[in-house]
Amino acid sequence: QTGECPVYLFDDVLSELDDARRAYILSDMKGKQMILTACERGGIDPYLSNVIYTEGGSYAPTHW
Repeated sequence: QTGECPVYLFDDVLSELDDARRAYILSDMKGKQMILTACERGGIDPYLSNVIYTEGGSYAPTHW
Protein backbone atom coordinates (compact mmCIF):
# COMPACT_ATOMS: atom_id res chain seq x y z
CA GLN A 1 0.00 0.00 0.00
CA THR A 2 2.88 2.41 0.71
CA GLY A 3 4.88 1.43 -2.35
CA GLU A 4 7.93 0.53 -0.25
CA CYS A 5 9.53 -2.90 -0.34
CA PRO A 6 9.43 -4.89 2.90
CA VAL A 7 12.50 -6.11 4.75
CA TYR A 8 12.83 -9.86 4.14
CA LEU A 9 13.99 -12.05 7.05
CA PHE A 10 15.46 -15.50 6.33
CA ASP A 11 16.65 -17.66 9.22
CA ASP A 12 19.12 -20.27 7.95
CA VAL A 13 16.99 -20.98 4.89
CA LEU A 14 19.93 -21.56 2.52
CA SER A 15 21.10 -24.71 4.32
CA GLU A 16 17.76 -26.33 3.52
CA LEU A 17 17.88 -25.64 -0.23
CA ASP A 18 19.76 -27.09 -3.19
CA ASP A 19 22.07 -24.86 -5.26
CA ALA A 20 19.43 -23.95 -7.85
CA ARG A 21 16.92 -22.80 -5.23
CA ARG A 22 19.60 -20.88 -3.31
CA ALA A 23 20.55 -19.03 -6.49
CA TYR A 24 16.89 -18.27 -7.22
CA ILE A 25 16.25 -16.76 -3.79
CA LEU A 26 19.44 -14.70 -3.77
CA SER A 27 19.02 -13.41 -7.33
CA ASP A 28 15.44 -12.33 -6.64
CA MET A 29 16.58 -10.32 -3.61
CA LYS A 30 18.97 -7.97 -5.45
CA GLY A 31 18.05 -4.38 -4.67
CA LYS A 32 15.85 -5.38 -1.72
CA GLN A 33 16.49 -5.22 2.02
CA MET A 34 17.22 -8.65 3.40
CA ILE A 35 18.45 -10.02 6.71
CA LEU A 36 19.72 -13.56 6.30
CA THR A 37 21.23 -15.83 8.92
CA ALA A 38 23.34 -18.84 7.99
CA CYS A 39 25.38 -21.46 9.81
CA GLU A 40 27.94 -21.79 7.02
CA ARG A 41 30.00 -19.22 5.18
CA GLY A 42 29.82 -18.65 1.47
CA GLY A 43 27.15 -18.49 -1.17
CA ILE A 44 26.47 -14.78 -0.82
CA ASP A 45 28.08 -12.23 -3.11
CA PRO A 46 30.23 -10.09 -0.79
CA TYR A 47 30.04 -7.12 -3.14
CA LEU A 48 26.25 -6.98 -2.87
CA SER A 49 25.95 -7.52 0.86
CA ASN A 50 27.12 -6.41 4.26
CA VAL A 51 28.22 -9.59 6.01
CA ILE A 52 28.70 -9.82 9.77
CA TYR A 53 30.20 -13.02 11.18
CA THR A 54 29.38 -14.10 14.73
CA GLU A 55 31.26 -16.70 16.72
CA GLY A 56 31.52 -17.43 20.42
CA GLY A 57 29.21 -14.57 21.36
CA SER A 58 31.13 -11.86 19.49
CA TYR A 59 30.72 -10.45 16.01
CA ALA A 60 32.81 -8.71 13.41
CA PRO A 61 31.91 -7.15 10.06
CA THR A 62 33.89 -8.44 7.11
CA HIS A 63 36.07 -6.18 5.03
CA TRP A 64 36.24 -7.35 1.45
